[in-house]
Amino acid sequence: SGSELNMLIHGFNEMARQLNLDKITMDNNIHEITFLKDYNEKIIHSLQAGIVVLGSDLSIEKVNSFFLESFEKIESDILGKNIEEISLDLIDKSIILNIKHIITGKTRSWSKIKRIKSIVYEIKLYPLYAVRNDKNGQCVLEIDDVSMKYELEGKIFQAEKLSSLSILSAGVSHEINNPLSSIMTNVQNLL
Repeated sequence: SGSELNMLIHGFNEMARQLNLDKITMDNNIHEITFLKDYNEKIIHSLQAGIVVLGSDLSIEKVNSFFLESFEKIESDILGKNIEEISLDLIDKSIILNIKHIITGKTRSWSKIKRIKSIVYEIKLYPLYAVRNDKNGQCVLEIDDVSMKYELEGKIFQAEKLSSLSILSAGVSHEINNPLSSIMTNVQNLL
């Protein structure tokens, strides 16, 4: 019971037990990481805005399904390519310049409204913040279709103009009616 062989066996058993606990912990951690990765992917693909993650060399690292559907692109065709190589009417030199400013840290965020045919887009750029401090910056490009918003704002503006016009016409008619009523009263008195 007190021999070296028994102590060696006891040490191996303890080591095997600890390895088993470590394996269970590692499996739980891997399961949690996989769950969180899938959960984050679902969130990104559920967003109703085009999302593109760009690396420090302007290569496309990630896109969501809304972007792919909106611009009729295939993920495997554009992943890894430079954003300048992708034929999008929305991406012009000013946007590329501002992406570079975001990546280098010269600008914190940037947005622009751009109309292509009958669709109005709001283009936003943000830095992608990492948990650890990376030397290589990344940029998030968000593209929103704000056509409905602009259409509604136009209708509200038109309604406000019509409302002010009706108030003006009511004021003018009141100003005309006042002297007319006194004239009518004097005409009645003369008759």
